[in-house]
Amino acid sequence: MPNPNQPLRVNPDDLRMSANFMDMHGADIQSSHAAADASIEEHLSGWVGASALALQAKLLEWQGVTTHATGECTYHNGAFKKVATDFESMDEDKAVELMRTRNQIPT
Repeated sequence: MPNPNQPLRVNPDDLRMSANFMDMHGADIQSSHAAADASIEEHLSGWVGASALALQAKLLEWQGVTTHATGECTYHNGAFKKVATDFESMDEDKAVELMRTRNQIPT
């Protein structure tokens, strides 16, 4: 458990690497699930009756899961990038503030 009395340390480069990982993970999910969907659709014509309807329904459910999973990856990719940029901006703003304060101190 982190110590609440210690300062938060954030490395924006680590956040960007995590964003890239989420992007790659989302692409992998999309690619592998698209291949599985295509295979199921290809073989669906051999099914008849209730089993065909059940498989079609299941395929739609799985496609929804794929859409949700890739959407989550896209969301987290953007969130990691935004947090990295926000922390960099915060650091830059504080550095400027410190320089202004320093310049106001008589020497």
